[in-house]
Amino acid sequence: NAYRTLLHLGMNVLSTSPAEDGVSETPPTSFSVDFSGPYAPESVRALDFRVNGISATSFVLTDSATVTFQFTSSPVTAQGRQTLTMDQGVIKRLRDADPLDAFQGTFDFDANPLHVAATVPEDGVPVPGPLRSLRVRFNEPLAPATIDTTDLECVTVTGFVVVDQMT
Repeated sequence: NAYRTLLHLGMNVLSTSPAEDGVSETPPTSFSVDFSGPYAPESVRALDFRVNGISATSFVLTDSATVTFQFTSSPVTAQGRQTLTMDQGVIKRLRDADPLDAFQGTFDFDANPLHVAATVPEDGVPVPGPLRSLRVRFNEPLAPATIDTTDLECVTVTGFVVVDQMT
């Protein structure tokens, strides 16, 4: 059955905060790690969680399956890709002392994430139909190879305003 199958799976990191493959706008000093099951509290050590090769300085046992690791100062010192790691076996599962499988995850630190700076026609300005083109200006350069027609979503009109008898 499914329960017995789950019992045979090893102890794993399920998620982190900042989220794996996510973006943080500030250099974090606190990182939460959610495990696949309850951990043995006595097996947790701050130095077992690393960001960019720098070990945490302390931790809080947040709940039975989550530990929050803390740093005196952020190990994130430059914008870009950041690496989270935990070696195999550093934390044990409470039920059977099964060792943690090795974990490596990443997130990006971007103090000013990509966003739309302006559009032509401008946002909120009525446009005579049919709209044949939309120009979008971003706050930073784009990698042209990463842009695709599926990146633009057209939405259905959900309302209107009668301005006068003719408009």
